[in-house]
Amino acid sequence: MSSSVKGTVYITLAAMFWGLSGGLASLLMDEGWDPYVISFYRGAIGLICMLAWFVLHPLRNLRFDWRLIAWSVVAGVGVAGNFTFYFLSISNANVAIAATLMYTAPLFVFLVSFACGLEKPTLGKWASITAVMVGIVLLTDILRSGTGQVSVWGIACACFPACPMRYSSSAFATPGPKAPRRRS
Repeated sequence: MSSSVKGTVYITLAAMFWGLSGGLASLLMDEGWDPYVISFYRGAIGLICMLAWFVLHPLRNLRFDWRLIAWSVVAGVGVAGNFTFYFLSISNANVAIAATLMYTAPLFVFLVSFACGLEKPTLGKWASITAVMVGIVLLTDILRSGTGQVSVWGIACACFPACPMRYSSSAFATPGPKAPRRRS
């Protein structure tokens, strides 16, 4: 199997299991489980699976880079926060809204990129941001949140995981070689 096909299969499986975990979390919360407990167990089971992987596939020539370890800890805290806020949003809204709002991450990446000067704002980008914001309002019915089962807190919890984890990738980014400019 080619590496591109393997990558597609892995991404499909990850998406399937992510959705499955949201549905299972909703069922557990209906049975009285706390979102924090579900988040803890999800992280603990993930750690056990990762350690099992390392036992079955030992790494050769492993070097400890303290900077990489520090950023890995930061990323781990981001993942734990992501789990927690995802499950909190499910308990305060519903699975569909929680999952949809979590995937609005590009919106927040754009806004922070604009604020940090990493991205140049254009009319098209602002139109895209506006369209996503209007979609969030329409999806969640936030304007009438007091009357339905969706709360502003649930929407905030769903949007929050989209923010911090997505920016941690910029800490690992290193500028690559610039492509030579073609003369016209």
